[in-house]
Amino acid sequence: MISATGKNKAFSLIELMVTVVIISVGLSFVLRAFSVCASYITKAQNRVQGALILEDLLAELREKELKAEDLKSESGKVKVGGRYFNWMQKVSKWQVPSEGFLSSLAPTEDESGGQPESSLDQVSNIQLSVYWSTRGVKRTMEMETLMIQEQGL
Repeated sequence: MISATGKNKAFSLIELMVTVVIISVGLSFVLRAFSVCASYITKAQNRVQGALILEDLLAELREKELKAEDLKSESGKVKVGGRYFNWMQKVSKWQVPSEGFLSSLAPTEDESGGQPESSLDQVSNIQLSVYWSTRGVKRTMEMETLMIQEQGL
């Protein structure tokens, strides 16, 4: 396109090519940012789901009021949001850290003057784990707690 003064007002081919290169580089950075954000969102969702599964497993244990003989190690699989999460429960007898620890924690008598209601022999160590795989990498969340068991009648 030529103006009345005789100058060309059109863009040259080189100017167009430079513009296309600049726009394509900028768009590639924007798309990469979206990809990274989506990856972080997926990781966060998996961690939240894992934490919720751990909380559910612990709540189930508390609700059941299990007897000492009922607590056992087990595992399973849960499908949440189209994704599979594996879980594992390990139960073992709690190891008392030291004698001084016992004297500071365990009551010698209850209010009525009798023996304490629960013995430290009835305490179990429960380890709960949830694990899943993301792009071939195993991810794990773990929780550990102590539970006093009721004696069987």
